[in-house]
Amino acid sequence: MNVNSSFNKVANDYLHYGYLPPDTLPEFIKKGLKKNDKAVYSAAYLSSLLDRIFNDSVEHFSGNGFCIVPVSGGWDSRILLGLALENFPSNQIKTYSFGTRGQLDFDLGKKLSKKVGVEHVEFDLSKIELTFEELKKSVQKSPWTYVPDAFFNSYCYIKMAGNEDIILSGFMGDPLTGGHTYKKNGADIPGYFAKSQSVVKNHRLTQSDYNPTESLPETFSASTFLKHEQLDLGVRQANCIVPIISSKNSWDQWGTSLGFAEGTNAEIITPFAHKEWIRYWQHAPENEKKERRLYLKLLERKFPVLASLPAKDFYGAKRQNDYRYKLNRKKYHGKMILNRNFPKIFPIPRLMMNYLDYDTIFRRRDDYISILNQAFSLLDETPVSDWINFDELQNNHRSYRLNLSKEFLLLIGLALNLEVADEE
Repeated sequence: MNVNSSFNKVANDYLHYGYLPPDTLPEFIKKGLKKNDKAVYSAAYLSSLLDRIFNDSVEHFSGNGFCIVPVSGGWDSRILLGLALENFPSNQIKTYSFGTRGQLDFDLGKKLSKKVGVEHVEFDLSKIELTFEELKKSVQKSPWTYVPDAFFNSYCYIKMAGNEDIILSGFMGDPLTGGHTYKKNGADIPGYFAKSQSVVKNHRLTQSDYNPTESLPETFSASTFLKHEQLDLGVRQANCIVPIISSKNSWDQWGTSLGFAEGTNAEIITPFAHKEWIRYWQHAPENEKKERRLYLKLLERKFPVLASLPAKDFYGAKRQNDYRYKLNRKKYHGKMILNRNFPKIFPIPRLMMNYLDYDTIFRRRDDYISILNQAFSLLDETPVSDWINFDELQNNHRSYRLNLSKEFLLLIGLALNLEVADEE
């Protein structure tokens, strides 16, 4: 591999963030969005606004294909499912979920779909065998973001969507509605953001003198977005999330389309990235965003049946069942404690997990272990081996002394991206 002078910065940035922060924030962040003085912060007004936004988002849809909704255990996907049901016949709607059984993001999708009577497809990711070459092809299309997240998203798109279909994405449903919590004032907002974005919390992969804050772009003093909002939208959303869920390498403008899904001509529709939706939430009172209060009022008003079903935020309980919520939460954290103290005996609970149980996979799955070994072989040829002991990492993981799957995924992603960059 050829390694240029910027290698250390790229490697450290990726090993900290799992993606590469941009040198500058997107121009549309600088301009910001002025407040609409006519806006009313109520569920009734928001419901009307959402209807207008959705109609604007799908008005060019031919109606010949399916409306496809990825559904999980969260709120965004069920709002999108409700909008689809309001605007299309149920036999023109398909849903899917991906992960493994026992995960709320996987299991709840089927329950939601059955309740409203639409076709649902499950993608059990534990049954998909991976190769280094397959992941490399994914990285070529979606570079410098989480691995294998982009691969799995693309896999589902290809399996689900046809050329005349649309896919409804919940992109930007969380960030400004109260789903993301960042430090909103004080001198070190960039430092707080950098710390919150660290993929690995307890085991440093970066060099000892690396400062992740120095890799963040300068925020704009004149923007209507606050510093923490600029960093979330212009760094994480633009350079981490967009490459995972679309064929775009970054996000550079407001809008309700992220282009076409990889391998199909199905368009990815993003109603929550509409300028008016962003404008509304940017200026919403903080008390309405706390615990997503107004957002959930919208859901309850507009789609009461979907709002009444179990959710991931409540550990698989219904919002109205406080006893079940507390019981499920207590059981989950009890299992987490058992796993932490006796990992060989008690597996990590899947309930709140995303994608896969990578800790177990990197101990038992030959395909993932092979990919990891290939990644280490490639990284041995670069200066990354100067500060990381790969054998020690593997020994600590295999012996259950530490769970290091997050570290392994970062190192696999780094190796893949460096090789792809070297071949260009």
